[in-house]
Parts: sequence; C-alpha cells; structure tokens
Amino acid sequence: SYILKTAEKNDLVFEKCSVREVIVSEAEKAGADIDIKGDKEIKMDREYFSQAVCCLIDNAVKYKTEGTKIGVKIGKNDIRITNKTGKDRFVPGTGIAIAERIIGQHGLMLRTGLKDGTFEAVIVKK
Repeated sequence: SYILKTAEKNDLVFEKCSVREVIVSEAEKAGADIDIKGDKEIKMDREYFSQAVCCLIDNAVKYKTEGTKIGVKIGKNDIRITNKTGKDRFVPGTGIAIAERIIGQHGLMLRTGLKDGTFEAVIVKK
C-alpha cells in the first residue's frame, strides 16, 4: 500500500541514541501521560525511529482506558509499551503496520498482543 511505501526510508543514518529520550519526546508531542522506567542506547536513525514510536504512542493514547497511564519499560533485551484498553480484541491498524516496518529496518521486531484488557507492543531483536 502507498502508506506503507512512505514508511520505507533508504538513506538511514544510524547513531547511538537514548531510547528513553526518543520516547519521552514523542510522548510530550502527543500529550501522552506515560510512566517510564529504564533506558538504553541503541543504534537508530533517530528521526525515523521516532516515527515508529509516535505511531505506537498514538495507538496507546487512542485506545487507553480513561484515567490510566501508558506504561513504558526499557529493559536490556526489549522495550515494552503497554496500555489498559478494557477491550478483549485488537485489530492492528496502519499505525502499527508503519511502526512494524520502521522497526524492522532497524534490525528489530515488533510484537503486539492483547491480554486481559491490556495492549502490549514489544520491540525485540530479530
């Protein structure tokens, strides 16, 4: 699809950046209330990786239960973004597909799932 094509960037410039800084910056832009723990540096094209984070944060904001915070845990081996939705099923939209493609171009993988009314997006090494 055209939208996914626009999510492909060929001139990636990788540098070590703080995952926490990128997530906090995108959450502030989105006006998202997050509870963030941990940090690590990974090689990323900062602007491009930020787009993926933006998609994930937007998704979390759109579907979170009123009055709850978005949880972010940056561990040694993964980055987890969770939000309570109160829903029992999840249909991934374009934002998730774009995030998946961008994250894939960073040699990482995005896994998403819904369990007991909590949506979780996990970024791990391929």
